[in-house]
Amino acid sequence: YDSNQIIVNEKDSGSDFGTTCAHEGYPGHMFQSVYTRSHTSHPYLYLFDSIGYAEGWATYAETYSLMYYDDGEMVRTIIKIYEELNVLLMARCDIGIHTQGWTLQDCADYFNSAYMSKLNPTYKIGANDLKDMYDLLVSDPGYAVKYGCGFVNTGLVIQDAHDQFPNATDKEIHTAYLNAMPGTFEQIKKNMFEELQG
Repeated sequence: YDSNQIIVNEKDSGSDFGTTCAHEGYPGHMFQSVYTRSHTSHPYLYLFDSIGYAEGWATYAETYSLMYYDDGEMVRTIIKIYEELNVLLMARCDIGIHTQGWTLQDCADYFNSAYMSKLNPTYKIGANDLKDMYDLLVSDPGYAVKYGCGFVNTGLVIQDAHDQFPNATDKEIHTAYLNAMPGTFEQIKKNMFEELQG
């Protein structure tokens, strides 16, 4: 667990490379995985992970990292909201497809009603714009839910910690989150708060 590296295919790295590294590497999955393994001897936690905890942390870390990419707070805020909204809309489509029988057009209609029409009423997302997303969600049920629900719950727990412990730094709150180890989000919050009160 203490020997990790990221290998980059430079020919295929695009403009989202920094946030991808933040999600997959540091401070996301790789960091959380190494951190957990270096702080536990429990075989389950050493070998496995809670998918909501892992994807919630990595998606949170990805959006948190945006603060390092631009000096303009407004641009950073808009990009952060855009990224977060896409994670949530995709999770909702995942749920719609597998519990309500949504079609590709239903997903496009939902994106337009919940998102695009608010930003620009004259712009509409076509069904073909979401075909790759739809095909992924159909072939891998629950794929987007782990990101969306994990991200929402991670964000809520971290925001609650900021509210309850206004003098705690981001580093202290993030460390308490990681020290809480995988579990239900109620367990994570309880363990975090105990550490922050300590």
